[in-house]
Amino acid sequence: MQSNPMTWLIAALMALGALISFLHEPEGVQWLLLMWAH
Repeated sequence: MQSNPMTWLIAALMALGALISFLHEPEGVQWLLLMWAH
């Protein structure tokens, strides 16, 4: 698996979106836990 800039960009955007959801909504915690479980 080679390092793809686009992959890093998408990963960064997803992480940023998850962080924003986590900060704005308490449900973000449960969502992250559910995603982590899967």
